[in-house]
Amino acid sequence: MKLLQKIDPNGIEKTYLNSLEERLISVHCTEWVYSTIKWYSVAAEKNKRRYYLLTIIAIIIPLANFFITLFLDDKWISLLPLISSTSVSMLNLLQCQKKWTSYRSTLERLKGLTERYLCLDDYKYNNFIIDFENIVMQENKEWMKYVQTNNDSIEDNSRICGKIENKK
Repeated sequence: MKLLQKIDPNGIEKTYLNSLEERLISVHCTEWVYSTIKWYSVAAEKNKRRYYLLTIIAIIIPLANFFITLFLDDKWISLLPLISSTSVSMLNLLQCQKKWTSYRSTLERLKGLTERYLCLDDYKYNNFIIDFENIVMQENKEWMKYVQTNNDSIEDNSRICGKIENKK
């Protein structure tokens, strides 16, 4: 079974993945590299779409609310700010832009490394695998550091709120 048949019908990075599959030598390496690059490609694209969708909603809804209130007096209009604030909250919660740029950056580094492996005769298979794993692990460590930093901020804020409540 060709690995290309496993790709989404969307065709994300389809041309690159097709050429990659044909040029990689080891079947194990092909499957692993292919699935890793595909995962980063899909994750980056998904977070890009979320980011743009939520940002557009956050921008359009307040403008629409302003213009609609000029012409209509309807109780349903009060839902528009709720939708807008929910959109902004989701942007902050999901961290779509951060994930999108992080995944895209990692994807480009993986593609560059793969191309170097395929083009240079003296670049050994073992070095390729080690370097490939290092790129993925570095992205994971950066993300864990980011999550830990945010968790520390949340814990600090909850401690501060707890102290304020105890003083009352």
